[in-house]
Amino acid sequence: MKTFIKKYLKQLLGWVSVMALIFISIGFANREQSKRQYGEVVYRITNQYENYFIDENDLRSIISDDGGQMIIGNKFDRLNLRQIETQLTSEMFISQAQSYRDIIGNLIVLTRQRKPIGRISRNNAPDAYIGEDGYILPVSQKYTSRVLLITGDFADSLVANETMEAHPRYFNLIERIYNDRFLRAQITQLDIDKNGNIDMYPQVTKQVIEFGQPENIDLKFKKLEVFYKKILPKKGWNHYKRVNLTYSNQIVCE
Repeated sequence: MKTFIKKYLKQLLGWVSVMALIFISIGFANREQSKRQYGEVVYRITNQYENYFIDENDLRSIISDDGGQMIIGNKFDRLNLRQIETQLTSEMFISQAQSYRDIIGNLIVLTRQRKPIGRISRNNAPDAYIGEDGYILPVSQKYTSRVLLITGDFADSLVANETMEAHPRYFNLIERIYNDRFLRAQITQLDIDKNGNIDMYPQVTKQVIEFGQPENIDLKFKKLEVFYKKILPKKGWNHYKRVNLTYSNQIVCE
């Protein structure tokens, strides 16, 4: 029995010694790591094709506080990576940000931009973009996105808040047009009156599309498809001045 206890204690002491060495090694490694310095900063921006609102210089300015914070040469333990990510996502055109250091000590900065899907023209205020996630974005002197133009007395109310959350029906319509290749190429403008009724203006043909309220969207676009595929080829692309999609089960053309 005594022999068994001695053997057990010896094994336990051995394990304790090994664990102590491991913790000491980890602590030493962490201290050595904290003394290391950042090398280069590598910036990567996703979805930048035809979406040039943010570039590498902008990211560099944001994370360095316009040059007030040194990145290259700074020690690992003196740079708060989570704070860098917060700084980046405070910029309205950046929806996601991630920062980490690679095995050779470079700082990797990954960002994703918000992509505009509509531009709202306002009477007494600067224009604004509607982002793909519903956020309202400012216009930029750096780049102009060619997206659906939204005008009319109701347009100002769409950008009264930071997002389109209060107007889901209008956002769903704008998103539907943007995600459909034909509609995005054909419809260039939505004019929304004070009552929220929509007139659409096409790129190619001359007729105004009376869409009405943003409801029964799929049904109305199916009727518009019939108009383009079956009616216009017989009558001519510019034969009608107006096409009304608001009536149930019929298309009214003038």
